[in-house]
Amino acid sequence: MVRYITLLYLKQIGTMATKFTYQLQEEDYLTQHLFLVSQVSGNKRKIRWIIMTGACFFMSYYMYTKGDAWFTTYFLIIGVLILFFYPMYLRWLYTRHYKKHIRNNFSNNFNKDVSLILESDHLISDDYESQNKINYSTLEYMVELKQHYFLKFSGGMLLILPKERIEDLPKLKEELQKISKEHEVPINDGTKWKWR
Repeated sequence: MVRYITLLYLKQIGTMATKFTYQLQEEDYLTQHLFLVSQVSGNKRKIRWIIMTGACFFMSYYMYTKGDAWFTTYFLIIGVLILFFYPMYLRWLYTRHYKKHIRNNFSNNFNKDVSLILESDHLISDDYESQNKINYSTLEYMVELKQHYFLKFSGGMLLILPKERIEDLPKLKEELQKISKEHEVPINDGTKWKWR
């Protein structure tokens, strides 16, 4: 695996740029998908869990008032199972779904070099078959997770930067902080984020 950082002088525009080269793996895409889902549907999943548990306990109580011991016990057991195991089941279900999706749609991208060139007012992402020049004005926010940086752009594009596969991580962090300061783009702290 080729991992390196180089400083490039771009003569055509006369600026210094920093180039990072890294590779993405299945777990990088999985972390990205699960992080985005947790941001969008975290409260919905929790509300659904509470409603399902509450409905089972309510039905158990209702059947108890009707004198039906079998259905009282049935709904009570289902409610307890949902209370304790539904969050784990959902985590497993989402993980399995996104792993399948990633293998079907992104497996050709695994173990291929991706280049990221950070310049003063834009970045250039050169991945697999295309090269994208993206202005920092479209950068909505950056997120630092324990193992990744995510750069979120308007229009839904998100760049994944795996910390463990970037050789000069302090340089990357310094460059991202510079971009954040100069272009007023927040770097959100997600270092305590876990898929739950």
